[in-house]
Amino acid sequence: MGENAVSKIYVLTTLCFLILFCITLACQSVNAQAEVRKILVIPVAFKNITIQTKPSLIGYSVKTYLTEYFDEVSYGKLQLDISVYPKFVILNNSWSSFETYYYDRIVLEQLLTQVLYNLSETVDITAYWALMIVHLGSCKYKSCAKGGLIDIPGLVSPLRYIIVPFTSPKLYYVYAFLQARGLSDQPKADGWTPMAPTASEDYPPHILMAEKAKLGWVSHGSEILSISRGKHLEVSIYRSSSAAGVRGLILPLTTETSLYIEYRFSEGQDSGIPKNGVLLYIHNHPSGRNEILKVLWVGEEYIDRVSRFIVKVLNADPLSTSLFVANGLPDLAIKSVTYNGDLIPGREIELTITIENIGDITSMPFEVIIKDAFKTKTISGSALEAGETRTIKTTIVLRPGTNEINISVQSELDSNTNNNNYKLELLAAKSLIIKKFWSPKERYDVGSEAVVDILVIRDNDGLPATGAVFEYKGKKYTVNASGHLTLTLSSNEVGK
Repeated sequence: MGENAVSKIYVLTTLCFLILFCITLACQSVNAQAEVRKILVIPVAFKNITIQTKPSLIGYSVKTYLTEYFDEVSYGKLQLDISVYPKFVILNNSWSSFETYYYDRIVLEQLLTQVLYNLSETVDITAYWALMIVHLGSCKYKSCAKGGLIDIPGLVSPLRYIIVPFTSPKLYYVYAFLQARGLSDQPKADGWTPMAPTASEDYPPHILMAEKAKLGWVSHGSEILSISRGKHLEVSIYRSSSAAGVRGLILPLTTETSLYIEYRFSEGQDSGIPKNGVLLYIHNHPSGRNEILKVLWVGEEYIDRVSRFIVKVLNADPLSTSLFVANGLPDLAIKSVTYNGDLIPGREIELTITIENIGDITSMPFEVIIKDAFKTKTISGSALEAGETRTIKTTIVLRPGTNEINISVQSELDSNTNNNNYKLELLAAKSLIIKKFWSPKERYDVGSEAVVDILVIRDNDGLPATGAVFEYKGKKYTVNASGHLTLTLSSNEVGK
C-alpha cells in the first residue's frame, strides 16, 4: 500500500472519529438540557373490585402513552423515568368511598393517605418527582384524571400526585400529567390542547405554544418570534410539531395580553386536531388563559380593528406556512381641506387636501375621490408611513349657488373609516349686483369722455365680486379686489 493511500486512510479515520465525537457531545448537550422527571406508578384497587390486570400492564400503558406523547411534544426536552410499584395497593374501603376524590379535597387527601400508608417502607417517595396512582375504579369523566400539588399533614409536603382511572383514554393520562406539571384548564381553546374540554381522546394534540413556553420547551426569540407594535413583515413558521426553527409568533397587544400565532397540521400527536390551519389566539399573561380567535388557511386573513392587528396566510404546505403579519393597523384620515380663489360661478378654485396616516404602521396605496356637481375625479397616492402627511392639490369649477364637494380617501386596509370623508360647501354668487355707479362730474360736453366708477358685489354674501369680468362694447373690464371697476364712456348725443 502506497504512502498516499495510508495518509488518506488516516485522514478519513481521524475525520470519522471527530464526527462521532461531535455527535456524542451534541447528544450529551441535548441530554443536559432535558428535564428528567422520575415517576412512581402505583396500581391501586379497592376491596369490592376484582383485579383483572397486572401492574406490569398498567406500567406499560403509562409508559407508552406518556413517552410517545412527550417525546414529540416537548421536542425531547422532557425525559420520563418511570418506575412501577410491583404489586397492587389494595385499599380496605370500597370504590364508593373514594369516587368523589376529583372534586372533594377531603376525599382526595384520604385516598392519597391510604395509598401511601400501604406502600412498602422500602419505598422512598421523596426520590420521585410525582406519584402516579392508576386505579381500577369506574370513572369515565375527564375530570377523574387529576394532577397537582397538595399538603397533607404528617406526609411529604408538598406532595405531587397524578391520579388516573386505568381504563382512561390516552388524553386523560396526558391531561393529568400536565396538570401536575402546572398547566391549567383552557375552556376557550376549542380542542387545540389537551387542557381544552373538547380535545381528541385517542390523539391528544400538542399543547399550545404559549403553554410550551411556560414549561420551558420553547424559547422566545429563536423559536417564538416577537413582533412589536408598529412592525409588520412577511414571515415563515414551521408547524408546531417540527423539532426546530421558528414555530410561533407573539404580538404584544396590551400590558396583559398578547396574540399568539402557530401553524397546526394533522400529523403525529396532532393527528386529532379539528383541522389544518394557522391558529390565532389571545393569551392572557396574568391568568394563563388562551382564547381561540380564528383558524386561517391560504388566502384568508383576520383583521382585528379593536386590538389592531392583521394576519394573512400567503402559502402553506405540510411543513410550514408563509404569513403577512402586522402588529398595528394604518388609519388614513382627511386632516384638512382648504380652498384658494374667488367664489365666482364658472371660475376654477384650487383645493388643498391634506391626508394623514394616524395609525401604527405604513398604509397601503390609497385614492382620493373628489366629487362635485360636474364630475368625479380620482387621484392616486402611494403608501404613507405611520405619522406621515401628504398634500394633494386639485381644481374644481364652481356653479352658481351652493356647491357641495364630497371628498373621500380609500385604501385596501384602513382601521377606521369614520375619518375618511369630508364635505365642503361653497356658496358662489347666482348673480352680481351693481351697488354703486357714479362719476366725479355731473355734466359732460357732447363728444367728451366720462370716467365712471362701478361697485359690484355678489348677491350671496354682499362681498366684492373680485375677479368678475364685465364686457362693454367689445372691451372687457375686471372687478378689482375692492369690488370696483372703471369704465370710460363717450357720447355724441345731448341728454342723459
